[in-house]
Amino acid sequence: MTDIFLSYASSERERLRPLVEALEAQGWNIWWDKRFLSGNHIEDIITAKLDEARCVIVAWTKLSANSDWVAGEADHAKEAGKLLPIRLEGKRDVPLNFRSLYTEDFSKWSGDRNAPEFSHLCDAIREKLGSPPQPVSAHSTEVSQQIGAPAQRRRWLIPAILAVAVCIALVAGSLYVGAQREAQRAFITAVQTALCFPDANGVANEATLAAVRDYLLGLRRPMPAKIDLTSAELRPLLQSAIDDVGSCTSAGFRTAYEVGSFGVPATQSSARIMGFQKKLGAVLTGKNSALSIVPTGKFDQQTRHGIAEFRRMSGTVGIEVDAQLYRLILSSY
Repeated sequence: MTDIFLSYASSERERLRPLVEALEAQGWNIWWDKRFLSGNHIEDIITAKLDEARCVIVAWTKLSANSDWVAGEADHAKEAGKLLPIRLEGKRDVPLNFRSLYTEDFSKWSGDRNAPEFSHLCDAIREKLGSPPQPVSAHSTEVSQQIGAPAQRRRWLIPAILAVAVCIALVAGSLYVGAQREAQRAFITAVQTALCFPDANGVANEATLAAVRDYLLGLRRPMPAKIDLTSAELRPLLQSAIDDVGSCTSAGFRTAYEVGSFGVPATQSSARIMGFQKKLGAVLTGKNSALSIVPTGKFDQQTRHGIAEFRRMSGTVGIEVDAQLYRLILSSY
């Protein structure tokens, strides 16, 4: 039975080998070797393996994003509800129709099996598969032989082995919990920085939760009953804010609500922002010939002034007007 199907561009096989070896060391069975497939039934074989696997990891790169095979495998896994995407390069290398899914960033992963991105991926796999079977080690075999020693030796050997095992488990558990807490603190700090929080300290206090609520309002997202930054519902949205905005003040935003409302156009390429400015300028000129927007390719002060004028001329203020503007932005691309 295959635990994990790995989808990737075939020319990047060696690039993915450290990840495969790290996952296999966790006890999972990986299907990824397509080198020896031939004949007229390749598609049938791959489809069967996709159906057999309980989890599908797609490794997005520039090459895999342009591969029909990888796209087909990703679509198949997405429909089956077992897709776990990762990216080895930039966020823009993830195909548009998959960007709404949370994609773990492995662009800086060096093969460290204690790194946060690898831990997050393993946690996501465990959610789908449960804990992997633990491989039998040589040490376990040796212990079994020792337990079969004469009775007088067993009286002290078994308790000693159990004591050592408990100590090792306690130390390992403590290290794991510490690493998880540190990764969580770093994530919350990045969220606070992206959402204009004045004191990014890695503590999810009430003020931080209020900023997240404002961000969700800006995104026009339904408000969950409880704000949990690590939930499967919220974490992908917050990661998008981190990836797209980085620092709220550096990107020119003032509030978390603005990040949610205008974070996408504000961080697009110069050509895309210029397209938005031309469209906004045409709308403003149509309402008042004295108003104009000079396309600069930067989400600058004159553009913000134009947005304010659009709100004023629309006759209302608030979320609904922002939603109209957001649809205007999208229609300009």
